[in-house]
Amino acid sequence: MISMKPLTHSLNWTGNPFVDTGLAVMVAWAESEGLRVAEPSDLTFDVLCQLVNDSSCLADDCYSKAIAMRKIGRRLARRLADANRRLKSYSLVLGSNSPLMNSSTNPELVLSNLKFKVRSDKQKISDIEAKIVEEQSGRNSERKLLQLRNQKDKANSALAAHEKKLIERRDKQASAQQTDSPTPVDSGRQEYLMVIQALLYDLLTGRYSMATSCECTGTFPATLAFSAASRYVRLKMKSTREDFVIGRDWFPLAGSLGNDAQALPAASRAPQISALALLAAQFLPMGALLLNGQLVLFQSTEPSIMQMLVTEIYRETRAKLDSGAEKVEIFGAKSGTTPTALLLIKQFERLQQRRRMDRLPPHTTLSLWLFSNSGTSAKADVIEVPHPALAFLWEAARNHAPELEKFLRNESKVRPENQLLSAIQRGTDYLSFYPFKNTAPASVGLYELYQRSILGRSATVLQTAHWIAARIHALCQSPDAPKDFKQITKLMGDRRSMQKLRPRLKGLFAGWAERGEFSLEEFTRLFPCQKDSSGNCTHPLRTELDGWKLVWFYLNYPDSLTQAGRPEPEKESVMFTHPKVKQFASDVFDYYRQHIGLEKFQKRILDGFRRGQITNDRLQRWFCDLAELGYAGYTCEEWDDLCRDENGNDVTYEVRFQLRLELSNLYAQATHATQINEQKV
Repeated sequence: MISMKPLTHSLNWTGNPFVDTGLAVMVAWAESEGLRVAEPSDLTFDVLCQLVNDSSCLADDCYSKAIAMRKIGRRLARRLADANRRLKSYSLVLGSNSPLMNSSTNPELVLSNLKFKVRSDKQKISDIEAKIVEEQSGRNSERKLLQLRNQKDKANSALAAHEKKLIERRDKQASAQQTDSPTPVDSGRQEYLMVIQALLYDLLTGRYSMATSCECTGTFPATLAFSAASRYVRLKMKSTREDFVIGRDWFPLAGSLGNDAQALPAASRAPQISALALLAAQFLPMGALLLNGQLVLFQSTEPSIMQMLVTEIYRETRAKLDSGAEKVEIFGAKSGTTPTALLLIKQFERLQQRRRMDRLPPHTTLSLWLFSNSGTSAKADVIEVPHPALAFLWEAARNHAPELEKFLRNESKVRPENQLLSAIQRGTDYLSFYPFKNTAPASVGLYELYQRSILGRSATVLQTAHWIAARIHALCQSPDAPKDFKQITKLMGDRRSMQKLRPRLKGLFAGWAERGEFSLEEFTRLFPCQKDSSGNCTHPLRTELDGWKLVWFYLNYPDSLTQAGRPEPEKESVMFTHPKVKQFASDVFDYYRQHIGLEKFQKRILDGFRRGQITNDRLQRWFCDLAELGYAGYTCEEWDDLCRDENGNDVTYEVRFQLRLELSNLYAQATHATQINEQKV
């Protein structure tokens, strides 16, 4: 008598994304059947019995239990086979050489696929004809009609080809049935069922387990179930097939690319994998999605997040299967990153409600495993969504879920690089939050959350942009404002208009600086210098221009500008520009103050900047004069670093403007100090 010990190993997360996703699907499946299952350890023998709705599986004696286990295996195998045959994701996950999908051993499947293509072609032709009628009744151009007619011709050609193949396949199958072959029509499907039964039997009993550990999980024992299934196939189906071999048709990326020497030069055998891992891989297609055309799996340091994401994918996939669809599209197909972002927002919102969590668990990260298992291009890449990015999605789900979902649903499918998840991955601005093309911008709360969490902007930077927007808005409302400034919000949203407007706005900043109302620190906080790969300011000095977008955004919320005040200086002042700028300005101011005085300094220097008289030549003369007077740090190398490009050309526009700001600040401070001294006297 066989000693039966159902589920000899407690199921748990393994750390392998393929196995864990399959386990998550199994948990979601059991949960959808109304069972109390939340994690792999809840997948007990009793749960499997309830899944197949057979109380006889709970018998106490060993013989009855053995029969029950085989019954469970048959029923689960059939459900898996029926689902996977209709899932487009199955062929992408496990290829078309699997016994379940192999065209040479599954003629019925090939026949049904051809029938599906014929119906799809007819529907496509019908849709095109309807569009042609609609175009003919309107005033559209002949060019559009010609395109539709060409599309119809191509669809008719495809229909004729598929109908021809369908007739040939029917004739071939009819002649094969007349030979009275003992092999089933879909022998591949029968083989697949026997392998699944053997794997599940080993998982429940350990009957085919080896002494060596699984090379995918490291914890569960490798299995010999493939050999047992092969013997059973040869016996029952009276075939001469060789033993099944573990390859990419049974587990993603397993085995070789043509031969072992191509993929793993040191390999000389098939991988040794556990029954659990191989079985989980068969559930995997119901939990995978497409991201920019690549299959994606989730893996997280917080397992509940991964489980909820997979559960949602499973529910949608299951609903499509239950609707009777012949071919079920992959979750997220042809939609870029939008479905993934919507999925994260929806599940984070649900997780907060279910567990009443105010904050994302510390240091939580999410990994997206992008992989391909087809042909010679099999590969896997990992994209890590770091904690700050997850924290943004978490906070957005809690406070801005409806608004963010609206943005996501309106994302362009044609340009996935502009979608939210792509922007988060690159760490760039999300343009949909701005009022482009007459669309409303994001709320201030959502916008600032993205700026802080994803782009790393400090609260002081955002306050500075808000304050500058308030000052510009106040100027635009005054009767003396230039005509075009009345439409400054619209002008700043246009790239060409902004190029013309930028120098005038910088002129405003300089005027504020002369009155002591604006500083170089505030400017560079909003417009930091561009950095090279080493983190140093590029030469010649150039600034990032994204600060203008911040100002433009706040200008779209005039009601909020009345409360915008000048931000307090940061405790630890950080200069986001070349340190030479401040030194240069200080030395120039010190020299001219001693030689011409404050009053003449304003007329000659500050007014000279305003009139455009401080040119590159004037800057060079200052540099040389300071060097001759013995001021430190005025060498040819210093000039090259600050003002020359890689071709040796002088590019000093930004240096001159920042010098103007700092000199204006120094002048305002000195004037203020002089007035205070005069009052004391």
